[in-house]
Amino acid sequence: MPEISRFYGLLIRMYVERGERHHLPHFHALYQGKSAVYRIDTAEMIGGYLPLRQRRLVEAWVELHRDELLAIGSDFSTTSQRFGLRRWNRSCHATRTL
Repeated sequence: MPEISRFYGLLIRMYVERGERHHLPHFHALYQGKSAVYRIDTAEMIGGYLPLRQRRLVEAWVELHRDELLAIGSDFSTTSQRFGLRRWNRSCHATRTL
């Protein structure tokens, strides 16, 4: 699962799910053995658990990077996985430096 960002002990990841198990653009946030799934468009937690402080950090992070996340998710759904991962890595680097 490609890593998007890492900050304050949080790890943000997104990946392609073959067979489209989830229909909403989403990403996974991990923190000290806990994980949650967030919608990109609303920053709503749709599954899992994170402590309140970390939930707020993730929600704020989504607000800052929503356009990038949507573009990356679109790349994953419209191109081959291999091409998407190469583009993802370029975007990932840009996201981490913001």
